[in-house]
Amino acid sequence: PAHEMLPLDKQRMPMMKGPFTFIVTSRGCPAGCKYCIKHVSYQNSVRVRSAENICDEIEVLNKLGIYNIHMYADLFTVNREHVIDICNELIRRNIKIKWTCNSRVDYVDEEMLTLMGKSGCWLISWGIESANEMVLKRARKGYKKEQAFKALKWAKAAGIKNWGYFIIGLPGETEESIRETIDYAKELPVDIALFHVAAPYPGTPFFYEVVENNWFRPGTKWEEVDMDQSTVLDYENLSAEQLEYWQKRATREWSLRPGPVWTFIKGLNSWEGAKSAINVGWQMLQFARG
Repeated sequence: PAHEMLPLDKQRMPMMKGPFTFIVTSRGCPAGCKYCIKHVSYQNSVRVRSAENICDEIEVLNKLGIYNIHMYADLFTVNREHVIDICNELIRRNIKIKWTCNSRVDYVDEEMLTLMGKSGCWLISWGIESANEMVLKRARKGYKKEQAFKALKWAKAAGIKNWGYFIIGLPGETEESIRETIDYAKELPVDIALFHVAAPYPGTPFFYEVVENNWFRPGTKWEEVDMDQSTVLDYENLSAEQLEYWQKRATREWSLRPGPVWTFIKGLNSWEGAKSAINVGWQMLQFARG
């Protein structure tokens, strides 16, 4: 892409100094999560760019003054060999960048995460979703709780920060399972926990299950099916209002503790970090208050 034509200096990422941008490293994910829209686009196919090609693009970005990069992929760690090749190529070329990515807890190992840290990875966004094994199994998430503890501890040891993403309101959810997930989020070594209400995107197995069981909130419009915008689910045992309540409560319970507060304080070591940390913290508090 013609990066030089973009306003790169205006792109910022929370808790990071200087501009950043995205580069695409792969497409597709073989995991079969029922709620994921990626399978509608790519089915189960996976395509990766070579480590050499990726690093060539990073060197172009370096010449434009960009040293903060998000490795954009449906699942960055989908292919272990590919990840190892990228890390080794970054180290071999002595490319000094700070980069982020996403991952599943069951697609990493200690050696991989250690090498990722050495090559400049400083943050991973993890799709954890729920603590309840029945909810996870029904969503075809396919991992065990102990895998999350291992993966996040390995990342911490490698100097990588953990952002945990959780979903409230997947099929089979109850107030008890939500409570379980909140407690789980507190126990995990995550630097930030983000709670979303499930969204049944059209074309996903989750969408068809919602249609079949009439779980849509009355009057729902297509454009409202977005977990970042509104709640469209209305279960018999959990109304839309209850789901929104638990989302705010989860955010409030997780964030208003000494650990998360200290994380934000540590982000005040520079003016850029201070502005970013205060902005993120304020947004979370405003959301939690409703």
